[in-house]
Amino acid sequence: MSSSKRMLKTLTYEEKAAVIREVENGFKTKSLIVKEFGIPPNTLSTYLKNKKTILNKLATSNVKGRKRAREPENPDVDECVYKWFKQTRDKKISLSGLLIRAKAEEFALKLGKINFKASNGWLDGFKERNGICFKTVSGESGDVNVQEADDWKIKLLQIIKSKNPKDIFNADETGLFYRCTLDKTLAFKGKSSNPRCFKNVKSKPVKYQANKKAWMTGEIFKNWLLTIDKIFCKQNRKVMLYIDNCTAHNYIPTMGNLEVLFFPPNVTSVVQPMDQGIIKNFKHYYRTLLVLNLLQDGGKIDILQANRMSKNAWEQITSETIANCFRKAGFLSGNSENVGDEEIQQTITINVWDDVRQNVNINFDDYINMDDDLEVCGHLSDLDIIQLTLRCTQSSDEEEEQECIEPPIPTSIQARMHINELR
Repeated sequence: MSSSKRMLKTLTYEEKAAVIREVENGFKTKSLIVKEFGIPPNTLSTYLKNKKTILNKLATSNVKGRKRAREPENPDVDECVYKWFKQTRDKKISLSGLLIRAKAEEFALKLGKINFKASNGWLDGFKERNGICFKTVSGESGDVNVQEADDWKIKLLQIIKSKNPKDIFNADETGLFYRCTLDKTLAFKGKSSNPRCFKNVKSKPVKYQANKKAWMTGEIFKNWLLTIDKIFCKQNRKVMLYIDNCTAHNYIPTMGNLEVLFFPPNVTSVVQPMDQGIIKNFKHYYRTLLVLNLLQDGGKIDILQANRMSKNAWEQITSETIANCFRKAGFLSGNSENVGDEEIQQTITINVWDDVRQNVNINFDDYINMDDDLEVCGHLSDLDIIQLTLRCTQSSDEEEEQECIEPPIPTSIQARMHINELR
């Protein structure tokens, strides 16, 4: 028998995603899928194992029509710069190419790479690998590239088209001054891990955790992911969760039924459903409850009451509003104009609001939005970024995808010999 081996074609990222969708659809057997795409079974297994990486690359990087992403010569430098870039852009700070190159050389020096030079060629490769549009990097603070957002929405519909909409989620953090008075005097108590108001309370209205800075942390977020993954495992549901790139989301644990994907940098504000009106709806209803409490009880709010009002406010948001916000963000097809914010039902009458605010010159909409810019998580130092990058590199168990070679098919005589050996 000839010992020659036949090299199979390598699929593009779009084709790999199509293979994954075919498997998830469940209409075809895996043997039929590998035959249609011209790949061996072990390659299909590799695609499924690296599903998260493939879909994230397709969604957030410029790999259209490519079979492999162009890998950097110094991936640890690349990763450090990218983490720093995302964090800096989250603060709405404009970045120039010269500044990015200087930061890359700074990280390289700290990583012991004394011969690294961040040339213009390196910068072009960095932007291409990470799907960064220079217009959004150097533009005015807070700018969003409309074309980049539209391109993302097109990719998104391809990625999720085989998923049931009920299995696609978005999560985000928001700051809330839970007992903010109208003169903007803020009370910051309530950071105790076990407040007195929880004494003898067997079941809390919402999950409650605390830290000194009242921030979301990587550890809290990781534990929350593991908790909801267990829920979906019991329900036998395969779920997609889209999140942004804040520092609390830097470590995603290995999970069974929950797949976490990231929005691309720079466009989160227009592609994240929570930002299209869901959070504003929640705050509107919460502030309404708080105003009514000011009238009835003089505004004496503790953490337990804030928990209850938060749950009450969330339950007032309609499923139609949530669906419309997902549509506006590009997760659903159809008319996406004028949905989300304007769907808030006015629950405070002018007379009631005037009674509460008295001589304070503030309208209700400003009162709702007064904590929109509140920081919800900390920022990583350069040392934190380096340590996180090195830890992820060392602990990563994802295998590099290689060209797949189909093993030769044995003859009938060889097959009989193998059978006899097994016997």
